Amino acid sequence: MPPSVMNKITDINISVSDENFLKNLIIRFRNNIIKMDDFGNFENILTNWMNSFLENSNDKDPKKILKIMKNHKENKSWFTSLIGYFYQFGIGCNLNREKALDCYLII
Repeated sequence: MPPSVMNKITDINISVSDENFLKNLIIRFRNNIIKMDDFGNFENILTNWMNSFLENSNDKDPKKILKIMKNHKENKSWFTSLIGYFYQFGIGCNLNREKALDCYLII
C-alpha cells in the first residue's frame, strides 16, 4: 500500500463509540435486506430507513459516517458495499453512481 494511502487511513481516529455504531449499522442494514418483502420499493425503503436511522442515532452526520467508513482500516472488507450504497443514493455525499459502481466491483 502506498504511504499516502496508509497516512490517509490513520488520519481519522475512530472512537469506540463510532466503531460500535458502524458495526450496528452494518448488522441492521443487513437485517433489513433479509427481512425485505417489497422488492419493488427496495431502494426507497432502504434509503428511507438509512436516513431515519442516521437521524435517530444521536444525529449521526452521514458525511462523518461516510468519511469514517472510507478511512477505516477494514474498509475494503467491511464497508465497500455500504460506501457504494451511500454514493448511489447520495447519503452524506453527492450522488455518484460511478463511484458507487467502483465500490460494488471491489472484490
